[in-house]
Amino acid sequence: MNRKRGRCTSKSAAATLALLVWAESAQAQNCERFQTLSLEAQSLVLASNDRSDPECTAFLLKNLGDARYEPAARTVVKYLDFEWQKPQLRDDQSHLMWYGDFFPAFQALYSIGEKSSPVIIEYLGSRDFPPLERQRAVMLVVGMGQPRMADLVSRVQAFVVASRAAGDPVIAGRLWRAANEAAAMCGQPACQAALTGPTTK
Repeated sequence: MNRKRGRCTSKSAAATLALLVWAESAQAQNCERFQTLSLEAQSLVLASNDRSDPECTAFLLKNLGDARYEPAARTVVKYLDFEWQKPQLRDDQSHLMWYGDFFPAFQALYSIGEKSSPVIIEYLGSRDFPPLERQRAVMLVVGMGQPRMADLVSRVQAFVVASRAAGDPVIAGRLWRAANEAAAMCGQPACQAALTGPTTK
């Protein structure tokens, strides 16, 4: 009797797994309907901020990032809080995780590159963010590409310049906090000096 129960349980588990695999495959095919849209149209779909279908939201963010579609950066940045893990990594304990594996917009903006940095900085000044969300965005600006020391200093300066240029003291304060976090992430005296030194930007 126990053996029969064991076989039934095993079959039930296998059936459940098969259904999950089928559902993911069907969902992926459903999302692929967006592939026929232009990049501009895909960006407009995201601009609606409809997050009811996480799989397709992630699909669109990946497409725009893979295409390095710079005009979409202002839309993509609003999804930095959107969390979705890549299906192939959900049970992979050997993979070295990074934020792009869990936050598709993070990966998309990283792929778009340094030209998305001004949009991210502007976004950080737009409202108060939970500390971890803010730090991820600051890290994205600081770590874009393979920065040299001069790049790191320049990126800290970009936060400082934005803070000084802000007409609203609340926005200035948010960006100043981000500038200090950027300097701390850099961890070098030159970045700390950039917080108080003159800027030419």
